[in-house]
Amino acid sequence: MSDYDTDIVHWSSQQAALLRRLAAGERLNDTPDWTNIIDEVESVGRSQADAVESLVTQALVHKLKIEAWPGSRDVSHWRKAVSSFLRQAGRKYTPSMRRLIDLGEL
Repeated sequence: MSDYDTDIVHWSSQQAALLRRLAAGERLNDTPDWTNIIDEVESVGRSQADAVESLVTQALVHKLKIEAWPGSRDVSHWRKAVSSFLRQAGRKYTPSMRRLIDLGEL
């Protein structure tokens, strides 16, 4: 079992230090944990896309509430929430997310 499995904070600090040294051209006796580094880099992108997907889903839920209960006293709040969720999603969205987010499925 590695630090990746037991102490991710320590592992990430060690790996960052190794990568900085490697990038500076230093010859290392230690090898970076490439498998887990690659997985973590991929997960950062997926995590960002998941955040946008979640914000769009929340906006859709609130739009459905507005449609289902147009006379509710909460409609104003729901409209503001829709705008806020979509604004946040727009700020986080990047064109490469298009292949990861299936709006039809949402």
